[in-house]
Amino acid sequence: MSLVDALKQSGFKPEKSTDGEFQPLEGIYKTQFVKAEVKEANEKGGKQLQVEFKIAEVLSGKESTSKYNEFRKYLALEGDDAISKKKGLPWIINALFTAGVEVSGDTDEVLMQNIQNALGTEVYVKAWGWKPEDGDKSFQQFSVLKEAIAIKQAKSKQKESGVGF
Repeated sequence: MSLVDALKQSGFKPEKSTDGEFQPLEGIYKTQFVKAEVKEANEKGGKQLQVEFKIAEVLSGKESTSKYNEFRKYLALEGDDAISKKKGLPWIINALFTAGVEVSGDTDEVLMQNIQNALGTEVYVKAWGWKPEDGDKSFQQFSVLKEAIAIKQAKSKQKESGVGF
């Protein structure tokens, strides 16, 4: 049998290499709120708040090998999205409130300073990857969890995989 025939018989089909590509994290993590930086308006839109979280502990899931902060979100500070619970400042206010820190202020400046003052807060997140059907690029997604729920979900995942907690 020729090599070509053997390849056909095995069902071989060419695949694009994924070596070196970004691989999203999946699991439950205790993170630390490490960055809240205002980014000025650019070609993509108005002013944004860049918030970042660094893994402090893996409760379940993949370990990170990155030297960068693992979870990042850009929140609108201008336009209609600025008051959106998913795309605007309410997202970080709710995330910090879930983590036990109430952030408020009578002025924009005081509110932003209070968000800065919350740096170092432990925030629990559930992370997963997402890839559009017609795209080659993967995206990191994450949501904030209450500590008790994060621990419960992590224990459940570890029982499923046979790893103790």
